[in-house]
Amino acid sequence: MKLNHLFILFGLIAFYSCEKKDGATPGNPIVQEPVTNVYFPMNIGNYWVYEFQTKDPSGNIVGNISFDTLKIVSDTIIADETYFVFTTNKPFNNSRETLRDSLGYIINEDGIIKLLPSANEAIYNFHYGYIAGDTAYAYWEEFHDDIYIQSPTGEYTCLGRFAKHQIWPEFGSNTSVDSNLYAGIGQVTRSYSYFSGSKMYGTLIDYNLED
Repeated sequence: MKLNHLFILFGLIAFYSCEKKDGATPGNPIVQEPVTNVYFPMNIGNYWVYEFQTKDPSGNIVGNISFDTLKIVSDTIIADETYFVFTTNKPFNNSRETLRDSLGYIINEDGIIKLLPSANEAIYNFHYGYIAGDTAYAYWEEFHDDIYIQSPTGEYTCLGRFAKHQIWPEFGSNTSVDSNLYAGIGQVTRSYSYFSGSKMYGTLIDYNLED
């Protein structure tokens, strides 16, 4: 009988020893680190400077080289959440976008996902039918990793984001908005295509990241 009691005692000691290893006690709860998107650093004052070239459907450079700065100019509170305000002149002058990091997902003020935390979620699809006044019949995004990019600021293995628009036939060919992002820096390349088939390519030539 005493032997059985010893076995029970040793069993209880082993059980509580295993339970204690995770470090969770009523007075010492486990706190998980918040997930942030390492590909899209967001602080006021961050900026990225790009050199842009426009290429026709055959890959020939057309027009002049231009430059653009993507910058975080301020933040703002929307529905009790802090968003960062981005400004740029590409693809349109005085463009603004308001974004925040939601557990690693970069979303805009409408709740639309603009960037995933990684390429582990390979394809994010969104499809809609044609309506009057709308040029896009379908829209989807693809994410791929291990994309090699060389720019004046260095060589990078990037996460690629490819946003595709399938245009209603009467409006011409497909268009796409592509970017390649490197952890801790941001967008190393940006590109935008036009209904004409030409595409504008931007390559990172300088950047500044605030602490």
